[in-house]
Amino acid sequence: MGTAQDHIDRKNELANLRKHGSHLQKPVEVFLNNEAGELKPLPSLAFEIETMSYSKVRRDGYVRFENKYYRVHDKFRQQECLLIGSQKQVTIYSKGLLLDIYDRVTDPFTSKACKDHYKQDFEKTLKDHGHYINRAKKIGEDVGRFVEMILARGEGFVDLRVIWGLLSLDKKYEAQSINTACREAIELSQVNLKTVMSLLRIMAQEKKPVIRSQQEEEFKLCLLYTSPSPRD
Repeated sequence: MGTAQDHIDRKNELANLRKHGSHLQKPVEVFLNNEAGELKPLPSLAFEIETMSYSKVRRDGYVRFENKYYRVHDKFRQQECLLIGSQKQVTIYSKGLLLDIYDRVTDPFTSKACKDHYKQDFEKTLKDHGHYINRAKKIGEDVGRFVEMILARGEGFVDLRVIWGLLSLDKKYEAQSINTACREAIELSQVNLKTVMSLLRIMAQEKKPVIRSQQEEEFKLCLLYTSPSPRD
């Protein structure tokens, strides 16, 4: 590394001190005599670097910028947008019109940003009833997914009887069993309380020990004592 730096230093020194072939002046002298005095001091605040990109609004109303998605009004679907992003915010334009400004999404576990007035009814429901999801996740992750799917399909209307019926199952069944039943119901595309309860009853039946009747045990004992031995 040292040898390479020495080589570069010699090249710079040679280029700055050597007279130019046209005007016969040394570059270092031209800089010091003519150009250095024209330089202005640096600004007190550094210029902010901005990134620009063009992207088309998707059918769901989101537009992509730096692998994150930002929501705009539905009337701009399929339109080309100009996005300008700084370290703190993203500004969205379409045909010279300012559509919206968002705080830039920097969380690696968050992929979308949507303001409340753009949200669909089911999205508002998920936010307003988040405590049901949190309570369901205490029973199991798949129970939480099950409740999220119930809330999402309600389109603004939520039948709380189904959710409370699901959350109250922990009084009779183990949390692990409820979570397994919810996962299997989701895999079967049967996201309803009836299917979960049926799966729980089947699992409970499979866990019951097989208790042989007293008569069956007495019959086996009789066979044991009355059967002839191999020597007979």
